[in-house]
Amino acid sequence: MHLFLIYGHDEFAPLARRIRDDLSQHHQVWFDESRLKAGHAWEAKIEDALHSVAQDGGKFVLLMSPHSVGRPDGFCRKELAYALDLKIPVVPVMIADVHPPVSICDLQWVEMRKCFPNSTIANALYGTAFQQLFDGIEHGVQERAVHGLRLALSYEGEIAAGLPRFTGREWVLAEVRKWLANLLRN
Repeated sequence: MHLFLIYGHDEFAPLARRIRDDLSQHHQVWFDESRLKAGHAWEAKIEDALHSVAQDGGKFVLLMSPHSVGRPDGFCRKELAYALDLKIPVVPVMIADVHPPVSICDLQWVEMRKCFPNSTIANALYGTAFQQLFDGIEHGVQERAVHGLRLALSYEGEIAAGLPRFTGREWVLAEVRKWLANLLRN
């Protein structure tokens, strides 16, 4: 699977490299330090990489820090918006205290705030957190959420039981069904 790993170029870069190295043992990871060389048109390279990830059914792994998501005009946010536009599933990873971008605030993130800086305790926590990240990539964080949504919103029997007493609101049920169908398609 192709992964696009995005991070802020800040004090958390060593953690980003560690995650890249560990993910690279199982997946093909696009990481700017490894892929962008002097003289490259970096915006075109990033767009090409995101298209490749989308075509491969890959994932966008976002390491959330003040530098990566805290700047409204930052390039990480632009990459996130482009990935969402391409319908690439996003796996957010919280590496510092920040508010997730509104576009992904409803996604469950992997908790890695205590995995940096490198220490004995951070290393012990990193193993568990990395396994959660790996599981989210392998089994799909968003796919599990949509599956849970399907189960949670399976109320057809309750609707059918109350339908004989329900008058004049058929359009509401039609809209809810259309909304759910659209949600589950995406």
